[in-house]
Amino acid sequence: MSHLCEVIIIAVPPSNMKDVFDSMHNSFTKNHFEIDAGEFDAIVLSDIDTDDGEDYIFESERINPESEEEKDNAIERLRNHRTGGLIYYSGIDEKFEGLAPYNLAVEFLSLDNMTIECISISLRNYVFDSHETAFENLITTVLNTMNVIGIAKGLDYPYEWSDQEVTELMKEGKLETVHPRLVYKKE
Repeated sequence: MSHLCEVIIIAVPPSNMKDVFDSMHNSFTKNHFEIDAGEFDAIVLSDIDTDDGEDYIFESERINPESEEEKDNAIERLRNHRTGGLIYYSGIDEKFEGLAPYNLAVEFLSLDNMTIECISISLRNYVFDSHETAFENLITTVLNTMNVIGIAKGLDYPYEWSDQEVTELMKEGKLETVHPRLVYKKE
């Protein structure tokens, strides 16, 4: 059985990975989320393309930490990796009613191969629906603590759009025209 994913895309001015990662991590921790520590949780470092697009300076790397020390080292590598990558967060059980949100894929994306311009948070829609207030609080924290160009939010239908496309549309002020259902408006 497949499930749709709810996606929150945050467009930011080109910034170094460490600053963006630290700001997002602080936003998550303020809202009772922590980096997943499960045995299947991996950290992925994104690839770095050459200018000609035919080769890689760095091919993507998946890290499956087996100890706390390996996890800390992998997180540090991600914080310093210029083209970003992927890490998973979960809600802290004691801070949520019922089952805490889990398996939030947080991807830091580079559009120029040098800086981070997009953070994409995706999770199963049924997890989002049962904790919508927590995610609204997370978005509020991000808006209050980070320099944000725009935020898009909605269900991810396969092949309808890419995170990179949505980010470019937000930067150009055209998201509402092209994908109006993704426009995030604070309620």
